[in-house]
Amino acid sequence: GGAGEYPPPLATLGPITASSSLAAAIQAYHAYLTSSLYSKHTIKSFINDMRLFMKFVGPNKKLEEITTTDLNGWLTYLRNGRGRPCSPKSLCRRVTTLKNFFGWLHETEVIVTNPAAAVVYKRALSPLPQILYEDECRKLLAEASKASQAYLVITLFLETGIKKEELLSIRLNHIDLSNPYRPELWVRHEGSKSRKDRRLRLPPEFPTILERYLAEYHPKDRLFVCTGRHINNIVSETAKRAGITKRVTPQ
Repeated sequence: GGAGEYPPPLATLGPITASSSLAAAIQAYHAYLTSSLYSKHTIKSFINDMRLFMKFVGPNKKLEEITTTDLNGWLTYLRNGRGRPCSPKSLCRRVTTLKNFFGWLHETEVIVTNPAAAVVYKRALSPLPQILYEDECRKLLAEASKASQAYLVITLFLETGIKKEELLSIRLNHIDLSNPYRPELWVRHEGSKSRKDRRLRLPPEFPTILERYLAEYHPKDRLFVCTGRHINNIVSETAKRAGITKRVTPQ
């Protein structure tokens, strides 16, 4: 089906055994996942991965004939044998799929030996983030100062280190300008027990930056009435105009 589901079977599927085909086992596996507490996204990913494996070894391959060599051969093919190499993250997920599928067959005593038990799982390491250096921050702020909204957004990000979600939750009464020489931002997490509210110091020039923004946008309650995508665009487009070649995001 379009969402990755199997259509209604034409006949009732009997119990699978070690001599059952891989295709039959995948259909039974889908029924098992659906009856368990797996999310629709997880079910779709697992089934799609097993279909790819089935194309590699053949749908009529008997379960008892599948070996660790077959599994490692498929993973090697995904890494090197296709025109488009599999990403480390996708490869890790497919190892997880194999371990889940054959682990289920072994636990239900369909197969005596689990061929996926010896497959090595290597966690995909996220690449180190690119950072902005002092000269790049100055360029970014200089370019942002040409537009009041961009100036306020980027000033808040650089001076406080808040996240995009925290930026979008700022209300006008979260900004304390009672001391003009030491303005502060109150970052609040209403309704959250795991995250604590905190006060962050703002630069002395912040009241002037804020006043310019308020005069142009006239917010009533929330400081920014826009989407997260709009904030992303502000940051990335400002960086491009500033001549920064790195990929710059709120993160």
